[in-house]
Amino acid sequence: MVLDHGFQKRRGWHDKLVGVFRPDELARLIHQVRQSPSGDKNEEPKGEAKLEFGDDRFDMDLVLTPQGEGQIEVKKLPLAWLTDRPVFFPTRELLTLYPNFVSVYEGRYLQFEESWRDTCLLLGEPLKKGVQEARIKQLLEPLERAMEGALELDKNGRFYLKVNGEKIEIPLVAEGFRKLGMLARLIANGTLLERGYLFWDEPDANLNPRLVKQVAESILSLGFSGVQVFLATHSLFLLRELEILLSSSRYSHVASTFFGLHRMAGGTRVKQGPSISDIGDIAALDEQLEQSDRFLAEERKQNDDPLR
Repeated sequence: MVLDHGFQKRRGWHDKLVGVFRPDELARLIHQVRQSPSGDKNEEPKGEAKLEFGDDRFDMDLVLTPQGEGQIEVKKLPLAWLTDRPVFFPTRELLTLYPNFVSVYEGRYLQFEESWRDTCLLLGEPLKKGVQEARIKQLLEPLERAMEGALELDKNGRFYLKVNGEKIEIPLVAEGFRKLGMLARLIANGTLLERGYLFWDEPDANLNPRLVKQVAESILSLGFSGVQVFLATHSLFLLRELEILLSSSRYSHVASTFFGLHRMAGGTRVKQGPSISDIGDIAALDEQLEQSDRFLAEERKQNDDPLR
């Protein structure tokens, strides 16, 4: 059977979207609404993903419609691909999962997001050497100081944290150190060295607040060196730490934008600006203030209790 080029393009995008987002069918990625924005209840909902770059050779445009198990229309494909590879960090670390994960993923049906496999491939790349080693050492120094050791990958495909000459198995290391270890590894092998893109989902998850400060510092160091970083977080602590660092003389030249997503009837409203005050209500702040009010009210109630 000979497949036409259009079918191959659609199948490639279909497989990647399903592999990354893991819906039962592609149509599940479409936001289902009872009434379309135009007011026509009979209008079929659809989803569109459109990316536009400064160089239009990289532009792309896809449309999803809920026909059958999901139909994808490729309206525009990139004429060229970015040479710098994007990196995705999920909410959990991947160093403990790394041994044999890629080979098992390729040969078995696993319900892990395909982006985990992509990141494991990058973690396994050999260390970079040459003229950039001095810059790598400079970027790694604060990370290794925070982890209290250096990350190593042995010939059997297992990660260790080397502390004062002793190798500690990575599953025995605190999760916060493992997250920093992922960052250190991708700097050391050149994936995130003065170029590239990092997408990090909830970098503060399961981290000690002291390590959150180090993560914020490392993120801005990457941005300062030329890496574009995208973060998704609910942590007010991390947001404030980033804003404090951005106002310092060291990172004042790092370009940054904050985005706030607000769910509304029929869709999502996006607010953006150069500071967290520009993105509208922050759920973490609202809940923190509400909790403080409840705590103080309970304190007053107990202090006024004549039986105490």
